[in-house]
Amino acid sequence: NQYLPFLIAGVAGLSLLWYFGKPAILLTILSLFILTRGDLGEAIRWSIIFAGVASIIYLNFHEKLKSPDLKIPVPKPLLYLTLFLTLFTFISATLSLNPTAGYIAGAKQFFFLFVIYLLYRLCNSDKIMFTYLGVMVISAVVISGGVILDLFSMTISSLAANQGPLRVMGSFGSTNAQAAVLSTALVLIPAFFHILSEKHKVLRFSVIPVFLFIASGLIFYNSRAAILLLISGLSLYFVILKPAYITRILAASVILLLVILFVKPVNDLVVFFFRVEHLLNIRDHLWAISADLIKEFPVFGTGPEQFKEHSYKYMPVMLGSYEEGKIKFLFQVSNPAGLSHNFLLFKWTELGIPGLISALSLYGIFGYYSIKTLIQTKMLRNYYFYIAASTVAIGTGFFVRSIFESINLLTYGWFMVDTPFWLIFIVLIYIYNKTGENSSEFSSKESSDIS
Repeated sequence: NQYLPFLIAGVAGLSLLWYFGKPAILLTILSLFILTRGDLGEAIRWSIIFAGVASIIYLNFHEKLKSPDLKIPVPKPLLYLTLFLTLFTFISATLSLNPTAGYIAGAKQFFFLFVIYLLYRLCNSDKIMFTYLGVMVISAVVISGGVILDLFSMTISSLAANQGPLRVMGSFGSTNAQAAVLSTALVLIPAFFHILSEKHKVLRFSVIPVFLFIASGLIFYNSRAAILLLISGLSLYFVILKPAYITRILAASVILLLVILFVKPVNDLVVFFFRVEHLLNIRDHLWAISADLIKEFPVFGTGPEQFKEHSYKYMPVMLGSYEEGKIKFLFQVSNPAGLSHNFLLFKWTELGIPGLISALSLYGIFGYYSIKTLIQTKMLRNYYFYIAASTVAIGTGFFVRSIFESINLLTYGWFMVDTPFWLIFIVLIYIYNKTGENSSEFSSKESSDIS
């Protein structure tokens, strides 16, 4: 009986979603993918994932039955990358200390990329494109809300005991991954501002409070990698819109750097807020371990999710030291994937040379679609151009961020952290298809949604 209210609420909620149609279903499913905490338990997390995937599969069958002539081109570079990555993930797993763990990681990766393909097939109209973008903004608002609530729940004594810059953990776990969602939304919002400026000059100002609210969450998260994503993403977005801005951005950067270096109060504030005295925060030690493991396993790597199984052989710090304690704690509380804290090193260490090739290929494929889409949309100068510029800037920001973080790109099917990047990539490819030479084959008319 105690579960009956939840069952009734669940059925009512699902009925409401189906009533509002495909956008509402996708908005809910994808937001849950991003916001579901790992510490809720494996059973709950995978129940949400499988229920969401079942709905996504149904929506694909529904679209096929309703629009049998609709052609969705397969992005062949990504198909080849998926097959290549899957093959060598299983080969690396077979040669590893723990093949079973490696096979599970490879299966999760393939499953995730299959779901991404299904989501790509569903993105066949502008309405769904904006739904995917809306997922990022709505998720960011919810995450920021959790940060603010967590901040207000902190006692005065706990705030006073904080010796470093204030870092609020929020309500959705995986701080660095969730902070990346905030940065993604903050780069998207200027595109919405420019789109609304075309026809709704008053309404465009409504995005400013949303921007400031999400930005406040990012400030209290104090994730330096996410702030790097934001700065690089916003800078590139405005350079794409107007290349002449590059000189202004460079000049402003030089002036800001000089102020930071020579104005002591500003210098002290930056050093304190960005924790400069712990700039790499054991990342240099993790990079050193990765380099040694690459030397030992150069061809096929250590095996998927088996970085820490070998790491103590090459521990570059004294056992029992403060740094070793931080590394040990990281190994205990973190997902076993992506511990190298650098995307290229992560793939190279765990999957060997094929892993490095797959990581570089992802950069190259995204770059290919970015350049082609920007060329196709630049002359149009409509909302496609603004969204393309924003998605290119966000993707590039993720790659810049990947110098210091391994996750959020290809983390063995970790839905919570990898979904945001791939939704952005899907939108970019949708615009590429929609504005390219074969746009008439892609969709002669925008597909209708479930009524």
